[in-house]
Amino acid sequence: MAKRVGKAYAVEPNSDRVDLLIHNGETSNVYVAKGTAEALPFPDKKFDAVVAMWILHYVDDLEKSLREMVRVVDPTAPNACVVIVQGAPDNEVVNLINKACASIAESGLHTSAIDHQGFLLATASKVFSAHGFGDITLKPVAAYCNFPEEDISKRCVQAADVLAGLWYLSHPKLDEMKAAFIPILEQHFTDRAFEVGDQAVILIARPTGSN
Repeated sequence: MAKRVGKAYAVEPNSDRVDLLIHNGETSNVYVAKGTAEALPFPDKKFDAVVAMWILHYVDDLEKSLREMVRVVDPTAPNACVVIVQGAPDNEVVNLINKACASIAESGLHTSAIDHQGFLLATASKVFSAHGFGDITLKPVAAYCNFPEEDISKRCVQAADVLAGLWYLSHPKLDEMKAAFIPILEQHFTDRAFEVGDQAVILIARPTGSN
């Protein structure tokens, strides 16, 4: 979140990462505030812009979190906007994580653990439009996770460790997820050696009628 006077503020909804973010922010121009995406600890219209990078799949209440982002942006600021970065619907990393980990993660739960990046982006567009930020653009971003290990067994182990940890670092069944990942990655790397696509979408929402 960027404040008009140049000071940046951040809230990390992923509990696995918040301590690291606070530590890294100590020597930067970023103030890390404690709070949640559903209840941002800032007054109305405090910021010129809000930037949320890969966080929508961590929040407990998606629509409430999106409404909070709009609440803290001043729509009269010259460059007022909300920027969301999430995986594209065809994101290979997310699709592989869903395939390897979702059934294990949702065991015993009453809800699905599958991440639908397209749903997250569509919901963001709907909520932002309903709250005055309906000038929306979408920009695709091609990115990749590279695993350079020549030995495919080592490559699969490294990729499983990294990719499972992206979503499920503190999950009690993390080791089971990593094991389930191996045959899926072996098949993936036969078609695309050394890399997994991490395709993203940048959603930019500006106040309706701002152009």
